[in-house]
Amino acid sequence: MKKLLVKKTIAILVIMAITSFALLTGCSFIADEILDIDKAIARRITTVTMPEVSPSNIQLEGDFTEEQLEKFNEVYNLLKQTSIYELDHDEIMESIIAGMASAFDVYTMYVPEEYANTIRESASGEYKGIGVTITTPEDGIGAEVISVNPLGDAYVQGIKTGDIIIRVEETELTKSMSLEYIASIVKGEEGTKVNVTVWRPSEQKEIQFSITRMLINSIDASGHLIEGTDIGYIAISSFSADMLDEFVNTFNDLVLVDGMTKLIIDLRDNPGGDFYTAVYLADAFIKDGIITTLADGTGYKEEYTADSYAISIPTVILVNGNSASASELFSGAMKHYGLATIVGTQTYGKGVAQSIYDLDDGSQLRITSYQYLLPDGSNIDGIGVTPDIEVLPFEGFENEYISSLEPENDAQLQKAIEILENQ
Repeated sequence: MKKLLVKKTIAILVIMAITSFALLTGCSFIADEILDIDKAIARRITTVTMPEVSPSNIQLEGDFTEEQLEKFNEVYNLLKQTSIYELDHDEIMESIIAGMASAFDVYTMYVPEEYANTIRESASGEYKGIGVTITTPEDGIGAEVISVNPLGDAYVQGIKTGDIIIRVEETELTKSMSLEYIASIVKGEEGTKVNVTVWRPSEQKEIQFSITRMLINSIDASGHLIEGTDIGYIAISSFSADMLDEFVNTFNDLVLVDGMTKLIIDLRDNPGGDFYTAVYLADAFIKDGIITTLADGTGYKEEYTADSYAISIPTVILVNGNSASASELFSGAMKHYGLATIVGTQTYGKGVAQSIYDLDDGSQLRITSYQYLLPDGSNIDGIGVTPDIEVLPFEGFENEYISSLEPENDAQLQKAIEILENQ
């Protein structure tokens, strides 16, 4: 009798650290849900007080030297006294806070209120955007489109895979802007338009599009039976709040309706998502043992372990350089226990996670607060998960996007089929 994947009770609040169309910003947590770990963190909060009465009254509290404070006040006074523009103290404060957050790492960021609201909605599995999936280009500037959702207006207007978004409205995209931030400024109120300028390498020119933001329901796990085989294929585009239900439904249909006895899970170009979603999916396959361990900066560690139930099915997991964060947590745990053969190329290497703090004015602070460790205690940050079998794309298809590859031209998929057919 075939053992089916059953739904497990999940009672968690989740905020994704990525959107369904923004890559490589990884696992996230809601601060209120991790109080035990937060109690173990002793951080000094630096505050900036900027009364409008007089530049000389500006005070900064924290571990600053006298020289640093003098320099700050000197710069402020010079700006106030010599600039032809009037100082906007609200704007200055926003810039100070954003700059302070950016001094840590690429994942720690301050998100202004107008953009924080658009990020929060991603946890529901739907968003009001243009319908593209983006990743970081080779030069790190802008956002490269790796797939276009046919339900979005970007598809209608002619955005193509391979286009590189270089400007949103009047904002030039820079290397310091995270993909999550870029996604947040593209999104907005349903029915409104956003001007997006792309660089199209295939035509060596800039193209501007006026695209209508639409409500788009994302499907993050979908699949089918590979023709002529008993091998099921499930692609997971992100570890969103809705993905588990989608995966369970797809898995059970493949077993009950199509007679699946072997499985391919495709995590290529999957940027990660919610930490707990990845843990629960791994728990469905791992019978017992550590799935992952969270470690903060104080030496505190918390283990997440599997329960006694697990499905058993020959599995291959496909990964590539854009498989990040929660994707690496899941694939790394599956590899450790020998429950799947990992096929493809080295993954991205994001082994850190962010706590998300909603501030009183609706803005958001996302702080890299934890490392997550694989079951053997290793951290893959900056390293990635090494596949069991490295498979490069077929010659001539190196620059093709996964979403546009025909199965017969997909070297990694073909290798996965070969492995499972021989089992």
